[in-house]
Amino acid sequence: MAIGLHLPTSSVPRLRESWQRVATCFAQQAEAIKVHILRFATTARVRWQRLWNVAQNHFDLRARTRQRKRAQLHTFEERFEDLTDLLCLSAHEGIRPSRCEKYAHLRAWMRSNYPTLSSHLRPYWQEAGKVSNDPFLTLFACGSLDEIINAGCTIDEIMRARQALASYQDALEAAESR
Repeated sequence: MAIGLHLPTSSVPRLRESWQRVATCFAQQAEAIKVHILRFATTARVRWQRLWNVAQNHFDLRARTRQRKRAQLHTFEERFEDLTDLLCLSAHEGIRPSRCEKYAHLRAWMRSNYPTLSSHLRPYWQEAGKVSNDPFLTLFACGSLDEIINAGCTIDEIMRARQALASYQDALEAAESR
């Protein structure tokens, strides 16, 4: 006698079997649902991880590009300062053979490395002066130190070039802070 119901003893084993089948069916469905949920969660986690990696690589590429530009600019500024110091010293104290050699060396370096920065610096030297000639090219276009010293407009070109370098540096810093 179960729960006050009188059942014939022959039907109890049959009920037990059907309840076991139902319980087994529910357990199988629960296991199948668990497997699908785990598969979905794993797939979602993998997709989010891929998306995160793509976004992170995108920002890392931008950071690396800015870092490369800053390094190029820093190296160029050092050499440009060496060139302007040499020009000022030669104009003030005179031209010597050692200074001519140094000018030839700096001129060769500038001619090979300036093209990588020229497109980035162009907007800044164009706004720095209303003249359409490139102040950087003017400073190392002459074949000898004597020619550039006697050109007459060297100081103006140095000032325009320095202003363009400072403006470009400010633009890189502003882009980095965004």
